[in-house]
Amino acid sequence: MLDSNKLQGEIPSEFSSLPNLQLLSLRNNRLTGRIPSSIGRLVNLKSLLLTFNNITGEIPAEIGSLENLSTLDLGSNQFFGTIPPSLGNLSHLTALIFSNSNLEQNNLKGNIPAWIGNLSSLVTLILEKNSLEGNIPESLGNLEMLTTLALKQNNLQGHVPHSITNLYSLKNLYIGFNELEGPLPPSIFNLSSIKYLDLQGNHLNGSFPPDLGNSLPKLQCFLADENQFHGPIPPSLCNASMIQWIQTVNNFLSGTIPDCLGVHQQNLSVVALAENQLEIRNGFGWGFMSSLT
Repeated sequence: MLDSNKLQGEIPSEFSSLPNLQLLSLRNNRLTGRIPSSIGRLVNLKSLLLTFNNITGEIPAEIGSLENLSTLDLGSNQFFGTIPPSLGNLSHLTALIFSNSNLEQNNLKGNIPAWIGNLSSLVTLILEKNSLEGNIPESLGNLEMLTTLALKQNNLQGHVPHSITNLYSLKNLYIGFNELEGPLPPSIFNLSSIKYLDLQGNHLNGSFPPDLGNSLPKLQCFLADENQFHGPIPPSLCNASMIQWIQTVNNFLSGTIPDCLGVHQQNLSVVALAENQLEIRNGFGWGFMSSLT
């Protein structure tokens, strides 16, 4: 491990002369240039961690030769191009991370490859803050071990596929700030392990199910603002005792705010419901204020 130093220049091809190397971690340095194609000779490598550098170019297809690889983290660099099909050979992969920070900017384009759904060992899939487009592939529903799916801040379109509801281990779902549309698959609210649900900044519509708070008992953060959701805020949301953040700004929600909101939610710190069609009728409907104090 050579993380968090002041390493500069390109990744040296001499690493390829270390065929028994299992961990190559160069995170948080000042590396530039491209990943050398000779990286494909490290056939015993299990983790390749290059986050927070300034590495550029396309992701080399030779990484697909690293069949023992379990973690591939290339986040927060300056990669461009598409996700190479050769990565579909990485059957032992548990974490695939091509995300970005606010400082560096990967710019991966094209569709999310359907073959990612064949990487059955994946636990973490983070592709957020790129320029990916097209639909979310149905094949992602095959990733039964997945706990984190982060696709936010891309240019993804179409409906959220029903197959996502097969991800019973999912704890974190981030699909905000895309161009997704239509109603959510109703059974997405039956994924009882969900802690963080980020739906912000899309064109999603429909109403929230009446049993929302009962079916998502572990929910901690619910972000649904800047969509087209309508109907009432379900009173059952009061039963989500672990929730800390509720944000549904700029929708078409109507009715009154449930009086019980905050009664059983000791960690609730943010409730943002502005720019909806919520009502206070004849002075009734302010009861939630005393629950939040």
